[in-house]
Amino acid sequence: MKAVILVGGEGTRLRPLTYCMPKAAAPVVNEPMLAYMLGWLKKHGITEAILVACYLPSKLKKVFGNKYLGIKLRYIYEDTPLGTGGAIKRAEKYIKSTAVVMNGDLLTDMDLSKMLRLHKKNKAAATIALTPVEDPSAFGLVETAKDGSVTGFIEKPSSEEVKGKETNINAGVYVFEPEVFKMMAPGKVYSIERDIFPLMLNEGFYGLVFKNMYWMDCGTLEKYRQVTGDLLNGKFTPFIKLNKKNNLAAGCGTVLGAGVKIKGYLVLGKNCKIGKNVSLKNCIIWERVKIKDGAVLADCILAHGCVIGEKAVLCGAVLGEAAVVKPGSKTIN
Repeated sequence: MKAVILVGGEGTRLRPLTYCMPKAAAPVVNEPMLAYMLGWLKKHGITEAILVACYLPSKLKKVFGNKYLGIKLRYIYEDTPLGTGGAIKRAEKYIKSTAVVMNGDLLTDMDLSKMLRLHKKNKAAATIALTPVEDPSAFGLVETAKDGSVTGFIEKPSSEEVKGKETNINAGVYVFEPEVFKMMAPGKVYSIERDIFPLMLNEGFYGLVFKNMYWMDCGTLEKYRQVTGDLLNGKFTPFIKLNKKNNLAAGCGTVLGAGVKIKGYLVLGKNCKIGKNVSLKNCIIWERVKIKDGAVLADCILAHGCVIGEKAVLCGAVLGEAAVVKPGSKTIN
């Protein structure tokens, strides 16, 4: 079975981390973000994935190649973004049977096999994964009948609109038959959520609510920090092996100087050099980062190749690739 993964976004909510790195390749506990979903897809029988990319596609392919975790990868490069629906349409030529379609910035352990079984049982054209949230006002509410068929959508509903209703939102994972791809004309901008789904109501369109699963849209800095903590403390158990111990993960070639103090969680990428008497609290540090003696960092995220000068103090800083902080500097966000 094949999957179509939408990885075309520029990751604007993760900047400055994504100025030089496609979001899907950004490291999460020293593994590319998309690797977690490729491991999940493999667990549920997916053998090939089509990545529809637009932003920094060459870097994406450099990270994942033509095969990753045993899954064959194809790449479709978008010169012009055509929305979620237009991106899905581009993959149509590779889809001849039931396919999984998903957003590329999700991290989840939902039971995809259960979703596929329900899709087949219902003889559905499309099945959408749903997840309940306390406050759906920032999302789109998906309404379903008792048999699971999708009956309507409420975009960013008010408190009155959701009163007495189940607050299930689109979880960004779908199962489509080839006929869904045919609903879109090539080369046109489509939103699968706003332009296509409303046309499918009462036309073999079903939803499946997952109440006990891990699900995270990893598209913001806040969520990026949260999922890192969840992976380190065991709240989210992925389908790939992580090199971690308790709240610490460190890549090969990384060296810590004498007197380094660690509080909370810490992720260190490959080939980092941490000087003497450095203090690190709840930090995510990518590869080839140098932190000089006596520096103090709390709640910081540093992209590849950053250099932090001696006795610099950073709190809440998020630095893009190769950023340099002068000795003695103080940055508190």
